[in-house]
Amino acid sequence: MVSENNEEQMAVTDEVPVEESAPAKAAVNKGSLIVIGLIAFSLVWYLLADRFTPYTTQARVQGYVVGVAPKVAGALTNVWIKNNEVVEQGQQLFEIDPSQYRIAVEKARSDLETARRQVDAGSSAVTAARAGLLAAIANADKAEKDAMRLQRLREEDPGTISLRRLEISQATLEQARAGVQKAEADIQRAIEQKGGDDDKNNAILKAAMSAVEKAELDLFNTVVTASSRGLITDLRAEVGQFAG
Repeated sequence: MVSENNEEQMAVTDEVPVEESAPAKAAVNKGSLIVIGLIAFSLVWYLLADRFTPYTTQARVQGYVVGVAPKVAGALTNVWIKNNEVVEQGQQLFEIDPSQYRIAVEKARSDLETARRQVDAGSSAVTAARAGLLAAIANADKAEKDAMRLQRLREEDPGTISLRRLEISQATLEQARAGVQKAEADIQRAIEQKGGDDDKNNAILKAAMSAVEKAELDLFNTVVTASSRGLITDLRAEVGQFAG
């Protein structure tokens, strides 16, 4: 009896660990899954955080910086901005002393008016030169007809016209032809002094108008504006400072 009871107890004792091993195994598997999930979550969180909200004790910030400098030189008379101020595109930043540039504009406009008068006078000179050409052509035509008539008379009757008179008529004809060439050269010279025969594309007027445009542009550039929206930083402009 004793041996049978012992066998039963041993049998019972051997069965207990077998019944408790399944829940323990499930607990171990669950714990492993939790650890793996935490690792995966940490990895995903690290990647996302590094992408959208990176953090480090050593970092650099890069920004698009536009250097602002005037296109004309002079002393600053007004500064309308300050550091860390947000400005919009086209907003006025500072102003260069415009006095000398206003004077330049007035001078350029005066030069343009002088050029227009010069062109008008040149037009009159061209007209006079063309009239001189017509007179020279008429004189040459007359001299040619006289020379031909004297030549014909001498051929018909050598005693009627002296050789001396015939030579004079030939010389007069050559002189008249030279007068035509001179008149043509006078026209060309008058046109060049005028700056061209086309008033719309007159070189003198175009140069004077370009000077006016340049002076007006310099005056306009005395006020420096923002080329785009941005934040003012490293401002070194002060009233009275010379800007180049």
